[in-house]
Order: sequence, then structure tokens, then C-alpha cells
Amino acid sequence: MASERQGDFDAALADLNRAVELLPRSASTHAARSRLRYWANDLDGAVADASQAIALDTNTPSAYGTRAWARYGKGNVSGAIQDCQAAIRLLQTDAPGLAVEQGLLNFIRGEYEPAIASWQQAIQDNPQLQAKTPALD
Repeated sequence: MASERQGDFDAALADLNRAVELLPRSASTHAARSRLRYWANDLDGAVADASQAIALDTNTPSAYGTRAWARYGKGNVSGAIQDCQAAIRLLQTDAPGLAVEQGLLNFIRGEYEPAIASWQQAIQDNPQLQAKTPALD
């Protein structure tokens, strides 16, 4: 995490690769590597790691969220919607996380104003999310 925060994604990936090697049954480790791979635009790797995290623990909303973004990036809209819906079901008690995933679901459906409103609410609830929210190209 320190390497990632410093912008050294190669070191962060090396650390996460080692963590996965040492803890192959850790859903959170696979989910973390999935997120990093997504940010590095390795969409196939992001999907693979998120899928592994979900296989290890179906109650990992961050893995569903990352896989949704990666699937959307690869053009798999129906898969992205399914993952958003799974994350939303798991996040019913986590308002900021729920708002992020609901925003993604709205975005995928072409509902841009509700997506923006959801993301603005998430950032208002948790300002640290702004640095983590992917830019929309």
C-alpha cells in the first residue's frame, strides 16, 4: 500500500505478487492486486484476480466493484452490471461504497446525471474516494 501511495506501481505489484504467493487463499490479497492491475490498465489481470477473490470469498464487494470496472472496460456491459448488482447487495450497510457502485451501475446504463449524483454523494461522505475514483474518458 505504501508503494502504491507513493506512485511506485511496479513495486506495489511486486509486493502483491509476493503476497499472493504467500497467501494464495486470501481474497483480500487477490482483490488488492485486482485493483492495482485495473489502475495499470491490465484489464484481463484485474478480471482474473477479482474472479479469484470472489471464488475465495463471495462476500468481497471490492472485488465485484473492480471486476465491474474492468469488465466494462473490456466491453462486457452485462457482466459489469451483474457485478455492480452483486456489490450493491453486499454493501447495503456501507453508504459510500454503495453510492460508488450505484454510480457505476447508472453510468453503464447511460444514466449520467444519477451517476454523477451518486459519486458526488460518495465523495461527500468519504472525501478520500475522490483520489480513487477513475476518470471518465
